[in-house]
Amino acid sequence: MLPDWLGLLLMGVAAASGNFLFILAFERAPAATLMPYMYAQIGFAMLGGWLVFDHVPDHVSMVGIGLIALCGTAGGWLTVYELRQKTS
Repeated sequence: MLPDWLGLLLMGVAAASGNFLFILAFERAPAATLMPYMYAQIGFAMLGGWLVFDHVPDHVSMVGIGLIALCGTAGGWLTVYELRQKTS
């Protein structure tokens, strides 16, 4: 029982630390620059689901996940491109 609680505590500390680091990153860089890293969470969540729970999303889910990540990343790249066009 104690290892379970320690694991939960470790996950909570890791999640809080990660979110705090993202807050610091948003203070130093525009959101469009950081959003591709947020979409990388989808891939790591799928990897964790496969390794821990032996679950792989079906094809329809993969298409939806890919579409969400592609649109979000493209929006970020377009924002950065527009900002660079304005400054030059």
